[in-house]
Amino acid sequence: MRKLLALCVLGIAGAAHAQTPSAADLEKGLTNLAIIHDVAFSIEFQRNSTGNARLSNISDPWGTPYRLESTPGGSYRIVSAGSDKTFDEQSWATHVQFDGLAGDVVFADGGVRRTNRNWLATRV
Repeated sequence: MRKLLALCVLGIAGAAHAQTPSAADLEKGLTNLAIIHDVAFSIEFQRNSTGNARLSNISDPWGTPYRLESTPGGSYRIVSAGSDKTFDEQSWATHVQFDGLAGDVVFADGGVRRTNRNWLATRV
């Protein structure tokens, strides 16, 4: 019985460890948020001055190009596909904090609408 219990505990600990992202992956997640804010700053700079936004060929840390879209009312949306490299448009409609690196991060209407910032902060 003790051996079975020990194996169960080791199995659970191993599963929890397997779900903990590496430091490099956490860095990519934080870098992703920083790039999104930089892109938003560039768009606002371009709108409010005669300068040019630095928006060509911008990709997230996993190599997926950011999706930059104009939205009704003259606003814009910046979306990162995250580590899964796929866009999930149905997830963009709500303000939410999510766990993990695979979800889409959405910056719209002047602020982050969908992010994993809190999840990343707890792991740093």
